[in-house]
Amino acid sequence: MAREKLNKKCIICGTAYSYCPACGADRKKPSWYMIFDGDNCNNIYDIVTGYRDARYTIKEANEMLKNCDLSKLEDDGFNETTRKQIKEILGINEIAADVVDELVDGVVEETVPVVEEVVEEESVKVEEPQKQNNYNGNKYNGNNKHFNKR
Repeated sequence: MAREKLNKKCIICGTAYSYCPACGADRKKPSWYMIFDGDNCNNIYDIVTGYRDARYTIKEANEMLKNCDLSKLEDDGFNETTRKQIKEILGINEIAADVVDELVDGVVEETVPVVEEVVEEESVKVEEPQKQNNYNGNKYNGNNKHFNKR
């Protein structure tokens, strides 16, 4: 068996690994092997970016991370950004996660009506410009049916 060249480095954990999408056994592997060394790092990436992009709540992300191998977290095996996101997600216990999720939901629901009220108030304050008709120098006042074309 030939010695494989470690030509890739996982963007999550930093592990060096071999992958060639055009070669033998690697040909049938998913394309994410270009940046991740395995399912675990691919899953971690999905969870932390899903949390960051609000596809998952902090509680959901916390539960999903419990199923991942995070053994390299403490020995600085993960890249800095991923490590910070994981610690943020895991740093909140279930009770606090429920409170955070409720607060976020409450803030969003309360903010939208306030914005709509401001828009409605502003639209009432806007005055329509006076329409003028230059026909014989007479101003259009809206009472003259001769000029009232809508």
